[in-house]
Amino acid sequence: MHKSAKASAHVHNFSARAAAGHDLWKIKGWEVGLRGEMSLSYLAFSGYRESGADSLNLDVDGYRTTYLEGGGGFFTGKRFRLGSGYIVATGKMMGMYGRMNGSDFTGRFQTYGSSYRVSPGHISTAWVAPEATLAWNITKGLTISGSYSGRFGKRYIVNAGSVDLNLRW
Repeated sequence: MHKSAKASAHVHNFSARAAAGHDLWKIKGWEVGLRGEMSLSYLAFSGYRESGADSLNLDVDGYRTTYLEGGGGFFTGKRFRLGSGYIVATGKMMGMYGRMNGSDFTGRFQTYGSSYRVSPGHISTAWVAPEATLAWNITKGLTISGSYSGRFGKRYIVNAGSVDLNLRW
């Protein structure tokens, strides 16, 4: 027997990050210093509807939230020559604090016709974030990078890895 489910929504999001640092020491080619970061994220969605097999048969009227986080810590990095390009290895340990502010979201369960209200906004989180990055600058305009970060703290546990290909001209 074949079962299927479907969902749809209108989504808008925006994210920006700013970082600054200052090198304090150079130890055998490695640079060690302080780093500070701030980031802002915005998410809005409306018209969310799901139905079908193993779904909640749910309608959500809409939801908007902003998330601001910031913190500081230590950063280290070194550049290694590789052919005509180079490899950059970096690591950082950050102590971060974030706060989410959002509207309540309301909706209905299609199956039972009952309505609901959820208030997920006004949540604060704090964590320690180790991160390691390895980037290979193949040519002046082509970079391949990979990173791993783990965040561990109150109400927040995330382990994430990414691989990126950056082209510049």
